[in-house]
Amino acid sequence: MLGVAAAVAAAADPAPPVVVGGADEFDDAPAAPLLTTDAPGGAPPAGGAAAGGAAGGVAGAVGGLASLSPLNLLGRLASSGAVGGAMHLDAVQVWWFERVVLALCAAYVAVFLYGRTVNERVAAVWSTTLTSAVEGEFAAVGVDAVGTKIHKDGQGVFHYYASGRRHVSALTCTLSLKRRFDLFTLLQTPIARGDVDQCSLLLTLPDEDGGSSSSGGGGRGGGGSMEPLMWALVRRREVKRFRRANRVLEALAGQVPSPPGAWAQPFLALADQPETGVALLPPSVAEVLSALAPWLVSLHVTDSGVGNAQAGASKRVVEMVVDVPAAAPPAEVGMVVTAAARLVLWYADFLPNVRLPPAVRQRAVAVRADWAYKEAEPARLAAAEARQAERDAAAEREAAQRSPAAQLKHEEKMRKKGMRKRQGGRVMVMR
Repeated sequence: MLGVAAAVAAAADPAPPVVVGGADEFDDAPAAPLLTTDAPGGAPPAGGAAAGGAAGGVAGAVGGLASLSPLNLLGRLASSGAVGGAMHLDAVQVWWFERVVLALCAAYVAVFLYGRTVNERVAAVWSTTLTSAVEGEFAAVGVDAVGTKIHKDGQGVFHYYASGRRHVSALTCTLSLKRRFDLFTLLQTPIARGDVDQCSLLLTLPDEDGGSSSSGGGGRGGGGSMEPLMWALVRRREVKRFRRANRVLEALAGQVPSPPGAWAQPFLALADQPETGVALLPPSVAEVLSALAPWLVSLHVTDSGVGNAQAGASKRVVEMVVDVPAAAPPAEVGMVVTAAARLVLWYADFLPNVRLPPAVRQRAVAVRADWAYKEAEPARLAAAEARQAERDAAAEREAAQRSPAAQLKHEEKMRKKGMRKRQGGRVMVMR
């Protein structure tokens, strides 16, 4: 009897159904199904019982396939989390979910291994080429005393260092490669501009050339001081980024005539004085640049510093950036890197011998002095405010220690001083 009563009570007050991916938890109406097989108006499908059965079978198959799709599975997961309910997956849906996750992990690992292998192969060719090009020019090549040639900074950035040469403080070469090892970066490449394979050669020169003739090298004059030079040859699509990265060049340099020749059409020349480009681009250098034009990004010669943090406090810098044809044969990569390295080393010996006309040099020095004065204006104002604040604090401390009579005497003195300033130094006191 108790069992019958419980059954009757359960039939009279049924439990609310659990809705997955349907209506809001505060809505009493049931959710609409994601896929309906009924004809419009609620009428059964035309064609008799046989047609209705066939249509129902097809609709059931389509609905089953739709429920197994990854998008539907993710939608059900999100809906169940939104309403705070629990979702129960059957064995087939769990099987699909596991296969999708495993395929994604396998693709990420495969792309990582492939990208790392390609980047390391390009870095090995780059390091070997640099070593053959600069090892005879520098006393120390490598990143440490045991002879390690390159320093690996992640999977796509490699550094190469050399020092110990006349007219040169150090040579820092940086190879920045594409993130071939990152699956998500590769997926973003078709819709956004990705990374590029580039090599940056940064040659820093000493502020006062103290090189001796016994250390090798050449050049006329035995190592004089560098003239105030600022000149850059930049690919046109990189001009805006290049200006933002170099504040001094953005403030002082303007566009000057580009070098002659068809190879220079994609480039823009920037300099603080028009005569600088003529002095820094002899015909022999123009021939080398014409051969490197397909890969050249920028060439920057300056005595006022660059935006590269690796230059440190050095102001006299030669910086060259070239694209590395990573997909090309190793011989082409070696040709580009060798030509760029030899060109920056040629500038190291050439710059101490460049002499500008006196009038051009005076204009360049005056421009730099004006810019330095304007740059130091905030520091001067801050120092003046600090001094005034210190004087005010000292005056307050002194006033607190005066007697009333001394305070009256001091105020009378300051009043006369103010009157003297307003009247040009003369004060008439009426008694």
